[in-house]
This record gives sequence, structure tokens and C-alpha cells, in this order.
Amino acid sequence: MIELYVVIYLLRLPGLLSSDNYLPIDAAATHVYRPAEVATFAFSCLILYMCRVMFRESYDPELDTCPSQYIVLAGVILGLALTPSLGYEVTDLMWGSALYIESFATLPQLFMFQREGEVHEWTAHFLAVQAVCKGFSLIFYSEAASELATPEHPIRCFTGLAILAAQGFQLLTMCDFLWQYARCVRKGIPVTMMLNENV
Repeated sequence: MIELYVVIYLLRLPGLLSSDNYLPIDAAATHVYRPAEVATFAFSCLILYMCRVMFRESYDPELDTCPSQYIVLAGVILGLALTPSLGYEVTDLMWGSALYIESFATLPQLFMFQREGEVHEWTAHFLAVQAVCKGFSLIFYSEAASELATPEHPIRCFTGLAILAAQGFQLLTMCDFLWQYARCVRKGIPVTMMLNENV
């Protein structure tokens, strides 16, 4: 999963650093949002390095059965077909691809939970926060969907709807996880026990 986030930030950063089109309109955009995105990219790279090099023995490729390269490929194809046009074609394609890849980025971890039969606490909390973020993103994109479409284009006229569908898809794929997570939190049970049927 972390590999996907490195790819996502790698695709988003050129647009965020070179144009204001991808930033919130308020003053925090330049002083908070850009540095936060750069820092998140750096931390994602560090975590990837730690997982693949420093703590290589903690990674079991037999459990990681969801091929990330297909998620990247699907995101790039969707990005090429259904990217909003904000005036910078190459960075628009990169940003759009990152958006679609991010909509599928939690799938490898959810599959790994099922294969492994256990949930790591820090990963469960990360995924729960991701779901909350996707909920806010869905609200944002429901307001911005009409602005992201290119009405005169035969395919890109559906861009806003495609982005909404991608955001909704991620929330739908996480529904069972979120239900189990909320149940554990409500009952005061460690989230590491969420796959235990006796809980």
C-alpha cells in the first residue's frame, strides 16, 4: 500500500509545486498545503525504505497478493480518459491519475488483513483516518464535480461523476472495515481483534 502512496505523491507534487490550480484558495495553501504535501511524500518514501530495506524481514510477500502495478495502471488509464482540465494538460493528467490511484490504494491492505487474519493497530487507525478523509473528499467533490467536467468533450463531460464514483468506491470498499473498527472502538476492544468472530 505504501508504494501506491509514494506514486500518488510523486504524481501530485509537480502540479502542486508549479501551479496554484491544485491548491485551496485561502492563504494557507502556499504556507501549509504545499509543505505538508512535500513532507508527506518524504515520510512515505521513508516508510517505504524502512519496510523494504531496514525491516525487510517484517514484510511477507506471500500475504501481499493484490498487485499494485494493476492499480497504478487502472489509475493512469482513468486519468488519461477522465481528467479534469485545469489549464495544464500534463500536470492535469498526473493529478487525475493520482486521484484515481488513491481511490484504490487501500485495497492491498484490506486484502492483506484478510490473508493474514490479523489487523495491525497502527494500520487500522491509518485506514480509519483515510476513510474519514475520503468522506470529506466526497463532500468536496460533490460540490466541485460540475467545475471539473469539460462539457464540450464527449468523454471528459463525465469527469466530475467519475471522480465522485472513485471517491464513493473507496468508501464502499472500506464499509466492512469501518463497521468492524467502529464496533471495536465502541466496545473498548483493541482494533487488532476486529477479525476475531467472538468479538
